[in-house]
Amino acid sequence: MADTKIRISVRLRPALPSELVDDGLRILDDGRSVECLGAQNQSQVHRFSFASVHGPESTQQEVYEQDVAPLIDSVYKGQAVTVFCYGVTGSGKTHTMSGTPTDKGIIPRVVEALFLKQKRLRRYEITLSCDYMELYAGKVYDLLVPKSEVKPLDIRSDASDKVFVAGLSAHPIASAEAFNKLYAVANKHRSTGATNLNAASSRSHAILGITVECKDTKEEKTLVGRINLIDLAGSENNKHTGNNAERMKESVSINSSLSALGNVVDALNTNQTRVPYRNDKLTRILQSALGGDSLGLLICNLAPGIRFRSDTLNTLKFACRSGTITNRPMINERDDRPQLKAHFAAVQPKVRSSLVPQPRRSTDSSSTSASASSTTFTRAPPASSLGAAARRLAGTGKARAAAGGRLSDGTMSGIARQVREGVGRQGMSEEEFEAKIADIVAQKVAEAVAALAPAPAPAPPPPPPPPPVAGPSSAPADEAWQERLANLERAVLLSPVSRKNKAKEFLKIARSHQQKGELEAALEYYRQAARYVPENQKLQDRIDEIRALLAGTPAGDWENTLNPSASPAPPPPSLHFAAAKLSASPSKKPKKRTGARRKLAERKVRMNEEEEEEEEEGEEKGEEEEEEEETPMKKRRSAGRRVKARARADGGGSE
Repeated sequence: MADTKIRISVRLRPALPSELVDDGLRILDDGRSVECLGAQNQSQVHRFSFASVHGPESTQQEVYEQDVAPLIDSVYKGQAVTVFCYGVTGSGKTHTMSGTPTDKGIIPRVVEALFLKQKRLRRYEITLSCDYMELYAGKVYDLLVPKSEVKPLDIRSDASDKVFVAGLSAHPIASAEAFNKLYAVANKHRSTGATNLNAASSRSHAILGITVECKDTKEEKTLVGRINLIDLAGSENNKHTGNNAERMKESVSINSSLSALGNVVDALNTNQTRVPYRNDKLTRILQSALGGDSLGLLICNLAPGIRFRSDTLNTLKFACRSGTITNRPMINERDDRPQLKAHFAAVQPKVRSSLVPQPRRSTDSSSTSASASSTTFTRAPPASSLGAAARRLAGTGKARAAAGGRLSDGTMSGIARQVREGVGRQGMSEEEFEAKIADIVAQKVAEAVAALAPAPAPAPPPPPPPPPVAGPSSAPADEAWQERLANLERAVLLSPVSRKNKAKEFLKIARSHQQKGELEAALEYYRQAARYVPENQKLQDRIDEIRALLAGTPAGDWENTLNPSASPAPPPPSLHFAAAKLSASPSKKPKKRTGARRKLAERKVRMNEEEEEEEEEGEEKGEEEEEEEETPMKKRRSAGRRVKARARADGGGSE
């Protein structure tokens, strides 16, 4: 709806016999303007224009029909309306809102108009309810509950940032007569007190709310309208009221809330970034009427007389500032159609477009397989369990053919699940979607099988001698091949950190066997470690050296067999003694060395071994810093093993 301004109406009450009246406040003949002399400078005349101005001779009926009656239709359209009276104490605010049994005010007339409108609207099922509260001494109280059950209530905001009073009771009303009885009882609970200006002065702000619900059974919707009728407590000048200590506290609270109301109006008129609604509970309750989604009507009550001149001028200035506030009314409509239970597919987590796998552009657009193989899978959020669909997909002919029996069902199921989570339909039919997934799964399975192939060594040793023939059946060879494939598959599927940890375990066992002289066992464990770290060139060199020692030929001779022109390389110093022991003939004993030469040779061997151990320790420390799984206990155990190994080496040398 279009933006609207707060409508301003001014009403001047008749003068009392005891009041001294002059011509300082005058209503012009156009019925929309008022003139007021300055409080300090009598020669200064202030002129104000408003939507309507009512003089002392105006009646309650005239005020209602001209200003309030047009808002009744807005309530039945599902809009919120706020009408509040503002003015100095004793200016006739409560009389304008409530009236008397013989001269009804705005509130009883609004209720009667709402029920008359209800009878004319036969299309809707209309229900009316009301709530009534007061803001006294900075606290909110429910006026529709017995005094014994009254307690302060809290003001809160709902999910749509609408303000409401928590715990405020709402009572349905069936007729205007029922409302009048309920309203009369509630008014007895309101806080009032006697002052020099008013024998029954309101000591609190009273807020009456009437909610109208119009249910349309044909269109299955409900319009929820509401009208708030607010009687604000009047601002007080303690020089005129003669308040005692208790009335003084009430006056401070009233003036404080009205001052906060003025600050909100000023903030809205100056377009401030922050409007101080939360500075007072009154402004929070009036938030919808001040720059919110409610239609607003402000009735400013004026009191004649010289002693009210300053307060009257302030009220007129406040009315002018309030008239510039813009509200944005809205229709409150509730959908009554039954909500269908969401299908399980509709509650799946949404995948952001940036995380959906996008196919790379290929130069050959005619090849479907090339397009499938160039699909890149980026990070995707976890989806629901697709185990059954993944197993069904892994069992298709393409995936089985690509696996060649070299991948387990669990591995293929994991590949299929990852593919299904990453690929989007993008307007494809069910058959096209399944065919595309089958092609991608077959491609991924083929890549996984290719990754299981062992990495070629940089300097491969000669082929081992053929195994002994076991007859026509080759079952042992097949079993060995399957075992090797299983080991390779486990090594490939492990994470890089897990592969390093696994290789380190085999390396420790291999070194222990090598130090004891058990080279065959050491070679087997070195091979096991190489399966997990095939890129470790130093480990491959160690395997070649031990193979050469076991064959009785230095490692350099293997290179000479491949390249006869190359000169033979001497064996590494670390394996000098082991090579000497194995290459010696059993019939011919080696030449006995003198004690000095033997000690010197052993010292050199120990120095070389210590250098290698230090290099390995440096590598292990670097790996341990990268790996978070290594604990301090494991570090201490590793250090203890190295100390024991050195002690054994020193002990062997001393012997």
